[in-house]
Amino acid sequence: VSLKVEVNTKMAAATSTITTAMGGATKVMTHANAQMDPQTMRAVATEFEKQSMMMDDKNEMFEDAFQDSDEDQEADDVVNQLLDEIGIETAAKIGSVSSHAVPASKAQAKEDIVVDDDMLQRLAAL
Repeated sequence: VSLKVEVNTKMAAATSTITTAMGGATKVMTHANAQMDPQTMRAVATEFEKQSMMMDDKNEMFEDAFQDSDEDQEADDVVNQLLDEIGIETAAKIGSVSSHAVPASKAQAKEDIVVDDDMLQRLAAL
């Protein structure tokens, strides 16, 4: 019996809390409805839509500008690919060519080797 009384008491307290909250919400909604002017709201909504469309148009212009730069990049890639193909054919005809410069003298060659060894030691130390 006491459990039933406790449950009924909690239920009544919860109902009271909900009723109070609903009353507060009703007052706020009544106040908001009194403040709202349908014509003003329509004008605000229309202006919002207009500004949103302008923003979309500007966004589209920026996207188009970036798309053009992508097309430029694609064109550069095609040109580079053609040059690479021509370069490969030319290199095949010429044969293998060293990419290192020919030293001016034997002393210069030894100096280059020393510098290379020094660089390798520094890299190994890292």
